[in-house]
Amino acid sequence: MPTYLLGMSLVAGLMLLSAGACNRGADSSKAQQQAAVANHSCPMHPEVTQAGPGQCPKCGMALTQSASANDGHHGDGSPQAHADHSPKHGGLFGMQGDHHVELVVRPGGTIEVYLYDAYTKPLAIENVQASVALEILASEMSPAREISVQLTKNGEALTGQSPEVEQAHSATVHVKLSGAAISMTFPLQVTAGEIWAQIAAQQAQLEAVIQAGDLVKVHALAFAIRDHVVALEAKTETSNAAERENIVDDIYASAGKLDEYGDSGNASAVKEEYGKFQQQLQALRALAGTQ
Repeated sequence: MPTYLLGMSLVAGLMLLSAGACNRGADSSKAQQQAAVANHSCPMHPEVTQAGPGQCPKCGMALTQSASANDGHHGDGSPQAHADHSPKHGGLFGMQGDHHVELVVRPGGTIEVYLYDAYTKPLAIENVQASVALEILASEMSPAREISVQLTKNGEALTGQSPEVEQAHSATVHVKLSGAAISMTFPLQVTAGEIWAQIAAQQAQLEAVIQAGDLVKVHALAFAIRDHVVALEAKTETSNAAERENIVDDIYASAGKLDEYGDSGNASAVKEEYGKFQQQLQALRALAGTQ
């Protein structure tokens, strides 16, 4: 079962998604207030609303009818799966099939894991077995090693303790729950180069599924690449911040269009938009190469 990570950061931060990708340009409370009179909104810019059909002035996407602006529902009011990938506790968010996992590392080595369904509703964790495997890289003082931390229910979270988590390069969450087994690896300490390597790998996967016509997989890969791009912002210092932000905005909008066209089965539109997506990523990489 493929796993898609929807954000990454350093242990000390763990805030990229909450401050970046999934909340970029969004003001949910404002959107909810506007929804009383505006029943159409932009899928990628929920603050853009109006009382009828139209196009988003920011990204050009068609405005869609919804129960409220970006409330995670279809136009008929039914819940929409995978509509919300924002962390609820400031952590790292990942998706495997119809399950979502959020990993949070607190100062002092406290580890928290939260489980959600396809609609980001918390799952019952009373009978869940869970652990986290911490990958510690080799150093001059010690060899590479793996540390297993058992997790136990603590309120709505599965929690454990290990001060060595702050040295870990990655953490793999293992969960056994009714009818499913989840294994998801989260990078904890990554460089910009490692993020670019993950983008390249997921780009290759995205190109392969598009060529194979497997369009239902387009949205997850496009969103994963988008969120890795946003993660790069915290790793990059540049004098071209405005230009970089414009490119990132274009990538963000293009990922949304790939999601829209993929879900509708529009293969020609997906291929056309993917060409733009590639160009935007190349532009961002070129900009990073000039720094």
